[in-house]
Amino acid sequence: MSNMFLNKDLDSAGPWFVTAFKPAPGQQIAICDRCHIMLGHPMALRNRAGQVITVGCDCATALLMSDPNEAHAKRELARVAQIEKAHQKAVREARNAKKEADLDAILADEAVRGKLAALPHPTFSGKTLLDYATWMMKNAGAAGRAKLLKTIKASGALN
Repeated sequence: MSNMFLNKDLDSAGPWFVTAFKPAPGQQIAICDRCHIMLGHPMALRNRAGQVITVGCDCATALLMSDPNEAHAKRELARVAQIEKAHQKAVREARNAKKEADLDAILADEAVRGKLAALPHPTFSGKTLLDYATWMMKNAGAAGRAKLLKTIKASGALN
């Protein structure tokens, strides 16, 4: 599928070098200088003439692949992959931190703790949802705590 708004002049303005990955999570969204779509996590590329452009990962890959120097293209593509991986890690850590904060705030509320103590344990009879939450907070990792947050929200204890 062809994009009629694609800036093909940038394809021949290379070779391109990855200079930055911006903005940080939570900052303003940018527009790609090549395909003109909104970008959630843009990166900056610079050519030898000093021209700096903002593009997304797909356009960065396309521009770098148009470089006739295969070794340079591979090196810069590896940097794109490394930057993308670091960005995804930062986003994941921010999401997990928010879930942790939500869970801590929920379990600090005595009214919610009372409601959890009145609800049954999801697996064991004779135990409560509060017992489950206490055990999960002590022993579970990020995935287990995310599951705990969903379980507490689904239990109706927050209403």
